[in-house]
Amino acid sequence: MELLTLDEQKLLVWFGCENLKFTKKRLKMVVLYATDEDFRKLVFGLLRKLNTEEYASIYTDMFFDIRAEDDARKAARDQYLAVLSDTTGHEAEYLLRI
Repeated sequence: MELLTLDEQKLLVWFGCENLKFTKKRLKMVVLYATDEDFRKLVFGLLRKLNTEEYASIYTDMFFDIRAEDDARKAARDQYLAVLSDTTGHEAEYLLRI
């Protein structure tokens, strides 16, 4: 089984849910509105992977693991920005608004 790239994981965070059927429907709708060919290839590649039996059997657990990793990444980023703001003062205040 191939691992998901970071971009594919981001797609699942943005458009996915714990139900594989609904996630596939959302991704197909995203492809309909996408104009960038590289983005369309990325979404089609993810859909191709999700249609395999390997991913279908572990999808729910995989989805929650990806969401947990994303939450941890965001918490680490916020903590880093808070430390940066404390050490640099007003110079890094704009980073907290990003």
